[in-house]
Amino acid sequence: MKLDNSCHVDRIVEVARCPACKSSTWLKREKNIMCCQCEAVFSIQQGSVDFIPNLNKNYKSSHERYIYERALENWGEILHEYELNDVPETYHHIHFVNHFGNRHTLFKGVVLGIGCGSGFDSQWTAQKYPGLLCFGVDLGVNIGGVARRDHSITNLHYMRGDALDLPLENKVVDSIFSYGVFHHTSEPQKCLDEAYRVLKPGGSVCIYLYTNHENNLPKYLGTQVEKFLTNFMAVIPVKIGRMLCWAMSPFILLIFSWPGQLLKKIPSLKKIGGSFPLHWGTTPASIIGDLQDRLCSPVNHRFSRKAFQSLFEKSGFTNLEIVTTTGGHFGYAEKL
Repeated sequence: MKLDNSCHVDRIVEVARCPACKSSTWLKREKNIMCCQCEAVFSIQQGSVDFIPNLNKNYKSSHERYIYERALENWGEILHEYELNDVPETYHHIHFVNHFGNRHTLFKGVVLGIGCGSGFDSQWTAQKYPGLLCFGVDLGVNIGGVARRDHSITNLHYMRGDALDLPLENKVVDSIFSYGVFHHTSEPQKCLDEAYRVLKPGGSVCIYLYTNHENNLPKYLGTQVEKFLTNFMAVIPVKIGRMLCWAMSPFILLIFSWPGQLLKKIPSLKKIGGSFPLHWGTTPASIIGDLQDRLCSPVNHRFSRKAFQSLFEKSGFTNLEIVTTTGGHFGYAEKL
């Protein structure tokens, strides 16, 4: 059965801004939308719109181009067309809810998930709060497949876009969440600046980023190993890197995960066990996602608590709250 994508595209056009010329006047056509000012054309894919420019876009440096292409290869091509019943009941959003939900309304008005990936968090938000208007933006080339999966959710709409240059007008979003995305870009500060730009006054943002584990010696040492391996992985194809992650996963379990599991069984040593890298791991399959995410990525920015706070302050956010766990920094902030 052919799906009617008009309602999804209509909602996207209402908030979209052309990445090429920053105009927000559109001509909607059957297979694409065209910017009326610069005549740039962006394709419609199963109800989503692809706002990613081609690889001839102007980069400030060859390094930026490398990060973009590597990120596209590592994450952008592996989103899956999950069936609805494959979506977990809880996902990354649960961390924001647990840390900040008892004091703040995290999801309100127009909600944007930046780096939405397979869309689990966006789908949860749209279904739990049917009165909200939800958007998911991701670099992934298969975002159309995710949009097809969630086509029946009329208040959820997906776009393919870059966190460094969101395809959205100024001040059109009330709530933003982003989990583990900005630290894999060339300019995390610019990502947060973009989040601030698209937020309405009174809007809020929740993000999670890696910590540098400055006060956790076992994990700090793990980040140094990670840094070495990431630099090595950077010069080999991503597919080979993923295979190496599988090969090293038993050793990671032996050195970090299983000792951490054992220590957590002893009440007096539970906290130490929880400080071990990948301490939750039980099998290679349980840690492979994290290994590939960290080691095959083009860049892993890690932040001290002070540096994490500075990101928000430089972008102009206020009423900042930070929760730092053994996994990373969680931040909630508002735009006045």
